[in-house]
Amino acid sequence: MNSGSGWKTGSKIFLVNPNLVTMGFATITSRWMYVIAAATPDRFGRPVIVDEALRPFNLDTIEQGDVVGIGSYTANIHNAYALGRKAKERGAFVVYGGSHPSAVPEEALDARYGHGDAVVVGDGDIAWGELLRDYANGCPKEIYKTGTGRIPAEDFVPADWSFLERGRYCIPSVQTVRGCPEECTFCSVWTQDGRVPRHRSADAVMKELTELYGMGFRLVFLADDNFNPATAKRIRESGDLPAARREELIFQRRERFRLMAMMAELPKDMYFGTQITMDTADEPDFLEAMRKARIASVLVGVETVSRAGLTELKKYFNADGEALVAKLRRFQEYGIGVLASCIFGLESDQPESFGDTLEVLKKAKVPFAQFIPKRVYLATVEFWKLEKRLKAENGGVLPLVPGTEVPVSRTWLLPPDEKPAWAFNINETMEWSEIRSRTAKAWRDFYRLATIIRRARSFPIPWPYLFRFVALSITFYKFYSRSGTGISSDAVRYTPIPWPVRQLLRLCRVFFVGKPMPDLQVPGLPSGYQDPDFVVDPVEPARSVVVPESQLAIIGSKGD
Repeated sequence: MNSGSGWKTGSKIFLVNPNLVTMGFATITSRWMYVIAAATPDRFGRPVIVDEALRPFNLDTIEQGDVVGIGSYTANIHNAYALGRKAKERGAFVVYGGSHPSAVPEEALDARYGHGDAVVVGDGDIAWGELLRDYANGCPKEIYKTGTGRIPAEDFVPADWSFLERGRYCIPSVQTVRGCPEECTFCSVWTQDGRVPRHRSADAVMKELTELYGMGFRLVFLADDNFNPATAKRIRESGDLPAARREELIFQRRERFRLMAMMAELPKDMYFGTQITMDTADEPDFLEAMRKARIASVLVGVETVSRAGLTELKKYFNADGEALVAKLRRFQEYGIGVLASCIFGLESDQPESFGDTLEVLKKAKVPFAQFIPKRVYLATVEFWKLEKRLKAENGGVLPLVPGTEVPVSRTWLLPPDEKPAWAFNINETMEWSEIRSRTAKAWRDFYRLATIIRRARSFPIPWPYLFRFVALSITFYKFYSRSGTGISSDAVRYTPIPWPVRQLLRLCRVFFVGKPMPDLQVPGLPSGYQDPDFVVDPVEPARSVVVPESQLAIIGSKGD
């Protein structure tokens, strides 16, 4: 526990997003800082936002008794702990939050690692204010957790965008739902945020979207792990659920349609991207609502093109073969560009898996893709199984990385350049070096200039938009191909980005901004709007109408 004098008049609160590489700007905002800033009681003053993607945290600004809140996940936890220890040396009260500390709070408190004074487990919207009040009163606890750590949607705190540093970000992020009903073995979202999604009201979301448009943003990322968790199929198959839960699913689905109808009333030059599961391709009414709302790009977790791989990941709802091609193309028939996220190095993967994946993406005419080497992440089914197996094979204890006291399953505690590659590989057919090299080749093959141009020319769009597509494709490849985690690494980088790539991204920012309109009013539902029935008809044949490729969110469109 912190031995300092505690909160006093003039003490400051720092909210820090740690990063190893500072570029002076970032593509997508780290939303948590603006939510926690909004959740800070007025008596503690305005927090100081420190996003290390923009500039390093100046530790010399810390004074005895200040509060340093550090948000982190596994990818940046080593740097987060290093910052926390240094802040504590300067007399700060150090608080950790985020997905990683929530999973292992004892590690964040351990003097060998995070050396924190407190950890917020789960949602921090309410717990943060409680922590600050306890600290000011001289009675802080080590663990803060509101109930199960998952607060109801009506208690979600909207982001305070007045803290946003203008001109430093391309795309702001707005969350509309927390949680995911699926149970993929490689994912920690459902284990931490729950399998019962908690939806913000359409009105609350629209207030944020309108504010961001007024600030000049024309592309917003809806930072949901699954934008459509209450699918029609899930409702149709909910007969065994309690009546109250079934009614909740129906309400959530109708609220989702209401949100999209209201988004469609925003100015026509505002676009959105999000993340969604592939089964949405079977819902023509949902796809049509997305099209009208200008949700023009979606990250779809393809993961693997083999049925064996999907079974391994417990992602049974995904398609493979020609059915996969058809579903990916169906999104695009509604003008919704797909960023296909693929994983290489599964237990079932073979050397030919890389080429098979590229062939499927080519057939599906997917405009963007990312390729991620397989890793086992904290708070996932895979992680728990791995540690259970390692203990069984090692006399009930976890084996250590040679020359260290770090378990082989917890290499995030090592500096990035000291992590042993073999600790990640679960594939017995290929060495880790082969997986990495083949993954890098998949990136190169998909984003070869000739391939990009060929892909662009297959879209019936005007030449100016073709130039944007080519420029953004090159930028995406250069910016994310070396990260090892794709677009999810936007807030975490281990190696510097070359100067030409940074300048190219700065130039691309002009595609995402417009003239500020601070007086824009929040739109409501369109006149005569009626809630749709929750039952969706069977999948309709592919549409003959092709919506311009320019409706890809990161390119822009002429609207509906």
